[in-house]
Amino acid sequence: MRLYRADKRDFYVGDNITTANEFASKNPEGSSGIGNLFDSIKPTEKPSRIGCLFLFEDEIVARKHWSKMTDGKLYEVEIDENSILHRADMRLVDKAFSAIDASERELCAKEYWAGIETEYPRIEILVKEATIVSVLSKNQAERREYLLNWPPA
Repeated sequence: MRLYRADKRDFYVGDNITTANEFASKNPEGSSGIGNLFDSIKPTEKPSRIGCLFLFEDEIVARKHWSKMTDGKLYEVEIDENSILHRADMRLVDKAFSAIDASERELCAKEYWAGIETEYPRIEILVKEATIVSVLSKNQAERREYLLNWPPA
């Protein structure tokens, strides 16, 4: 199965990749609280989001995420479908982060783990590892250009 990964690390075709375990420490203030909430609500058979590698199903969604990363690189990766730990709508994480009410944040987490999708989902796939099959871009000028011209035509 082919998916997409935006990452700051430098990889090459054939490399096996795992998480860098830097999400909570390098993301906006408050994101660790959302991560802890999602972990506290997750069903026991689901993995902790911490420690998973996040991949995108859709290249356009991956490119948008990549365009916002300083020094980001964009890769096409391959996984075995049987290695998928969870498939969910990333918009629910974003929605929880911006929610003012605790019950709304909890609802977002429950819907995330239930696999419910918003009207315009941004699907993320959680796995332990993936293999780089193509380097789509390591070019920072291209990344900035993509961000300036969002949304794509």
